[in-house]
Parts: sequence; C-alpha cells; structure tokens
Amino acid sequence: MDFLFKSEELDRADRLQLYLSYGLRLILFGEVIASAVRVHWAVLFLAGGILLLTLVPVLIRESFQVYLPIELDLLTITFVFAALFLGEIRSYYERFWWWASAAMVWICMWALGALVARSAQSTAAS
Repeated sequence: MDFLFKSEELDRADRLQLYLSYGLRLILFGEVIASAVRVHWAVLFLAGGILLLTLVPVLIRESFQVYLPIELDLLTITFVFAALFLGEIRSYYERFWWWASAAMVWICMWALGALVARSAQSTAAS
C-alpha cells in the first residue's frame, strides 16, 4: 500500500493517522454507495458533500504547495465526520444531548495534544 503515501519519510504515527483518515473516508464512501442503493437521495448528497469536504486539506496542499501537517488532515476529517456524518446523518444530535459539546471538546483536546507533541518533537530535533 505504499502507493497511498507520497513521502517515504513518514513514521509509524503518521502512517497510522493516514490510515485512520482513509478509513473515515472509506466509511463515507460506503455510505454514499449504500444511499444510492437504498435511493435515499438526501443522505447520498449529504454524505457525498461531506466526503468532498474531507478532501479540502489535500486540495490546499496540492494546489498551493503548502505544507499541512498530517495531524491537521486527520483533525479536519474527524471533525467533519463527527459533526456532520454522525451528528446529522446518524442523528447523534438527537440521541445524545451532549454530542456537540463533547465532540468539540474532544477534538480541541486532541488538536492541542497533537500540536504540543509536534512542537516537542521539532524542539528535540533542533
């Protein structure tokens, strides 16, 4: 599966994060296919739009030749997946009253931890 990675310099943690982001995209793609089979057009277009939205970091990275950390990619996909797919399509906002606040707190804490780890890693390398 090396064709999925453009850089051979990825360590184990970065590869895991890429696998997780690919897995979430695969779930979204599966929902698009299942919605097409079940003829649920609203869910089909919403899941398709969410899938396209998860590709924004990749498009920014490729179009503008900007370095975006893999953590940002996974963070974006996780947030969009949790907020839109689970929240709206799977009705987590109605099932769990705490879903929006818990998802936001979890993602912010994960992002803060990733940034601290990345800054500690770059400081140690200097």
